[in-house]
This record gives sequence, C-alpha cells and structure tokens, in this order.
Amino acid sequence: MPDLVYVDGETIRSIAVKYVGMEIGRTSGREISGSWNFLIQGEVSGAETNSVMRDIRAMLPEDIVLAVVPNLPSEVVFSSVGEAVEAFAQSGENRLVSGAAVRLRGRIVVPNHDETLEFDPFAPPKLELPVVTFHDEQCFVVRVEGDDYRLPVYVPEAAKSQLVFCHDNPVDLLGIVKWSPGYSPRGGRSLNLAVRAVALWLR
Repeated sequence: MPDLVYVDGETIRSIAVKYVGMEIGRTSGREISGSWNFLIQGEVSGAETNSVMRDIRAMLPEDIVLAVVPNLPSEVVFSSVGEAVEAFAQSGENRLVSGAAVRLRGRIVVPNHDETLEFDPFAPPKLELPVVTFHDEQCFVVRVEGDDYRLPVYVPEAAKSQLVFCHDNPVDLLGIVKWSPGYSPRGGRSLNLAVRAVALWLR
C-alpha cells in the first residue's frame, strides 16, 4: 500500500459529496454456523451484519480519500502523465472541465529544491519556495513528469513541508482540474487545464 503523504481535508470532503454522498457506510459481520449432533442431526448457518453510517464531516480526511478513490470513474484515472495530457487536450463533449477530479501517476519534481536538504523532525528546516496565486489560493508549483511530458500541479502553501521531501519520487496524485492560461506540456500541444493537488501518495 503506497504511503499517503498529503490530503487537503476541505477539498476531499467536497469531492466525496459527489462520489460517495454525505455519509459513508462501514459494514462488519460475523458468520454463525453449527454442526452435526449425535442426538439431533442438523446444521445451522447464517450471517450477522452490522452497518454504521458516518457523516463525512466527522471523518478523518485520510479515511475519506480511501472511500472516494475506488468510486472514481475510469475515464479520470490515468496510469501515466502521457494519458493525462491526451485527456486534457480533448475538446468537445468528452473534454475534462474545471472541477473534475482526476487521478494520475508520475514522478514529482519540486523546482528550486535543494537536493541536499534532509528532514530533521526535531528541528524542521525553514523552507522558502516561490508562491503564486492560483484561483484565489496561495500555492507553490510542482511538476508531475513522465512519458516526456510534464504537468503543473498547484499545491496549497501550507503543504510545502510535506511535499518538498517527495522530490524526484514516483507518486500517485489525486487532484481537481482548473483553468489555466495556455501552456505547453511539451510534445507540441497547448493545454488550458492544470491540476490543483488534493492528495498524494508515494509509490
């Protein structure tokens, strides 16, 4: 199971409403069985289940992510950056629109990252990364690369102390697409969509 490095709690709750609703059910059960008796020949079997519904507002963001991911439609799950770029470049009825959830796989690159930086939990380093405004949020920009393509991923500034240490690692990313001024992801294309990070796993 990959390590879940980052989750944006507020945004994952918004996504969850669309894919799993306001409540998530957890079911547990036990099996009941019997056996042959020397006085009475017979057998009893059955199952007992217990289901509990929980409001997503009372759940940990990590638990919500685990409930949402299996419910994403296959057309927004990409096994590579190249597949994602193809989908981002589509037009017409099949195009991705702003606000759509996407999951993709690639290698994360943190620009201006000092590769000699080591994490010390007893004295966390002070991190200075360029911050930009992206749809009214203060974010820093990382790249997810693969297949000779790269996509910009905007991450809330508060997450920099987690994601900077993922530099140059293979990741799975859950995000939402947002409009962006046209840019080239390489390969002779121009895109108008970028990704706003919601959750990230190290593979």
